[in-house]
Amino acid sequence: ITILGDSSLTGPGLGDGSEIWIAQLVDRLPWNVELCSHAKGGSRVRDVLLRQAAHAAQTKPALFVLAVGSNDALHATSTRQFRRDLEALLNRLNRVAPVLSLGVGDLSVIPRLPKGLRPLVAHRSATLDQIHTQVSDRVSRVTRVPVRELSDSIFRSCTTDLFAEDRFHPNRQGHTAWADLFEPFLRAAVEESPGAQDSSAQSLASSVTA
Repeated sequence: ITILGDSSLTGPGLGDGSEIWIAQLVDRLPWNVELCSHAKGGSRVRDVLLRQAAHAAQTKPALFVLAVGSNDALHATSTRQFRRDLEALLNRLNRVAPVLSLGVGDLSVIPRLPKGLRPLVAHRSATLDQIHTQVSDRVSRVTRVPVRELSDSIFRSCTTDLFAEDRFHPNRQGHTAWADLFEPFLRAAVEESPGAQDSSAQSLASSVTA
């Protein structure tokens, strides 16, 4: 599995990379899995397209996991550019392997955001998530994870418990919540990925490379 995207896949504020939600999930799978990360904090969709996609494609994985869009929502990427870059990125990846792509949750739940900005950030998040839905539906071999529907209510009600000391990124408990919510989607994607039928259930050996 090769992962691309932003800090939701790099885990700022965590004690160890094994606490990141995708690493927690890989450790639950009944297959031998190598996890290769090209994610970089602060990335927008265009950054992933231009700086991560080519190197990630060279790994020729059975599955890509993509989590990006939050920084586009926070830094006012135009909706036209977001749509164009996301479609280009997914089309580039799906020529190599299936893609599990995470939608954009409501970023207004981030405790560090000034209250005056939260309505705007909530609107931006919802708009980009809608575009993510539309693009994911049009591109073949892409499975969308509906982050907004799955996790927004949990993070909205437990913000003090689920965020790290920076009050911006999820802590270990927040990543575990994501792992629990996203697990069915990852399991289904792995089971349907090339080579999964040849892998018998066995104890997992996972590794994370930066």
